[in-house]
Amino acid sequence: MADHIDNGLIASIKALNDVVAQSIDNSNPLAREQLTLVTRYLGFLRQRLPYQFERDRFELDHYVALAKALTGIAQNSVVAGAPSLETVVNDGEAVLLNSRPTTAQVRSAIDNLTTAISVLVRCVADAAPDLRRQVERTVTKASARLFDLQRAWYLPMGFEPDPKFLPTLEQALAAPP
Repeated sequence: MADHIDNGLIASIKALNDVVAQSIDNSNPLAREQLTLVTRYLGFLRQRLPYQFERDRFELDHYVALAKALTGIAQNSVVAGAPSLETVVNDGEAVLLNSRPTTAQVRSAIDNLTTAISVLVRCVADAAPDLRRQVERTVTKASARLFDLQRAWYLPMGFEPDPKFLPTLEQALAAPP
């Protein structure tokens, strides 16, 4: 069966603009503004939908690499309350190696990794200053790649003050961990 999501989004946007917009009273500017926001966002989703799974894989790859780096730092130190990242790293790597993971599997692995990383970062707040700084530096350094992707992803929304300094979405998605 053919995928009709794109046609459905086009039809939804057209219906909102051509039919619903006509029924909004001019004395209700908030309703008109909300309709514009909804149709613009549906258009944005239509534009980005072909990249969604690739973005999810990018994020999984990113968080696996970050968790591995943090495991290397924290394994030599005892951090009270910090989780072992090895299990979530292994699970994330298994999903990455799977030739046909489901979206749910990829997103679940991302959730597990980000949760474990967040708990570790919170636990390190009370650790020795050298360990805390090393973890903070690792997370900050790794964040640049993810921020580039997020900024490129939302570029069509018009929030970026100077887009010429951003990689294209394709370049950001291809950036190595």
